[in-house]
Amino acid sequence: MDLFTSAPILILIIVCVGLLYWLSYRVRSGRGVNLRPLNGYIALKAQRAKSVETGRGVHFSVGRANLSGSSSPTSIAALSALDYIAADACASDVPPLTTTGDGTLLLAAQDSLRAAYNVAGRQHDYSPRIAQYLAAENQPMTFAAGTSDIVNRGEVGSNLMIGRFGAELAIVTESAERGDMEQVIGSDDPTAMALAVLATDKVLLGEEVFASGAYLHGEPVQLASIQLQDILRVLAIAGILLATLFYLVVG
Repeated sequence: MDLFTSAPILILIIVCVGLLYWLSYRVRSGRGVNLRPLNGYIALKAQRAKSVETGRGVHFSVGRANLSGSSSPTSIAALSALDYIAADACASDVPPLTTTGDGTLLLAAQDSLRAAYNVAGRQHDYSPRIAQYLAAENQPMTFAAGTSDIVNRGEVGSNLMIGRFGAELAIVTESAERGDMEQVIGSDDPTAMALAVLATDKVLLGEEVFASGAYLHGEPVQLASIQLQDILRVLAIAGILLATLFYLVVG
């Protein structure tokens, strides 16, 4: 890559970093950010309060992708959502029953739940068993069977699944439907997204999953990154339209 091809890329990176810093500063200064309402996050916020009010816990699955692979951003977003749900749930007697299909995610989920108990001043009530490792990443049907069994026990009132899933999602969502449970499903896998839409209208599709920090925690950098994405999206569309117009006029 010579100077003439690398320079524009470098300039674009510098501009994006500068914009991100400036937008983050605006958020920290109290400038509000209007986020597009998403049914999935609206439902998650409602479930956080509902589980405490009703005394029925939630099943929360953070998926089957490890924290070192290409799907790690999805798993990190899932853990962020778990942090949000656990904050109130662990302060009461209804901690989220958490499942995963990866060992690294199990440890991260346990840390998340332990931290929620510590913040609530209930360190001694924490049990590692509320986060369960069900099956290896290459055993999706075993994972689905284990998750369905948990959902069918009658111990939880809703089914929340955010992370990397595949076709096995159909088995779990069907079990939750039989139990008349409210469901929130989020994934970046095309198969899982298609199945999620069939199961519920409270879905998080693709890049919506990655915005959990902004929607649930209001993190300045996350909010700024969403604003930056919108700006770049508008610029890209404008560039395509201008290029098309130029081609039509000039030929």
